[in-house]
Amino acid sequence: MENLRKIAGYELNLLSDFDGPCYQEWLQWVQDSKQKEWGPNLKNCGGVCVKPSEALRSHRDAVLALVEARKACNARVFGSVLRGEDVEGSDLDVLVDPLPGTSLFDLGGLQVDLEELLGVPVDLVTPGDLPETFRNHVLTEAQKI
Repeated sequence: MENLRKIAGYELNLLSDFDGPCYQEWLQWVQDSKQKEWGPNLKNCGGVCVKPSEALRSHRDAVLALVEARKACNARVFGSVLRGEDVEGSDLDVLVDPLPGTSLFDLGGLQVDLEELLGVPVDLVTPGDLPETFRNHVLTEAQKI
């Protein structure tokens, strides 16, 4: 049930064509839930917490295999990890291009799979998910994994 809740919650973050007050409230709930889920884990990690950049470096091949298995391609990283500003507790910002036939369940499953593999919060987006105000900046900044 926990994984189903994660998938359902995080997938709504991937809906780029829907907007409005209900969506904004739901998105805020998802973000708050994500912080609550990861907060205790990060505070009580017993010294095994890693920076997202280190987790990504250690599991690069497995990350790329998961991306392919979940019907996506062109996996890129952006944000604090790319700038070298990530710390223990930071999330990993990942940008992927969905292939034809990719469903929201594929993308939500990919996000959950990546979080379980890496042990860090993952913010998975597609180019269409990015607000126009900074889409070009992210697309220019992002680097292949």
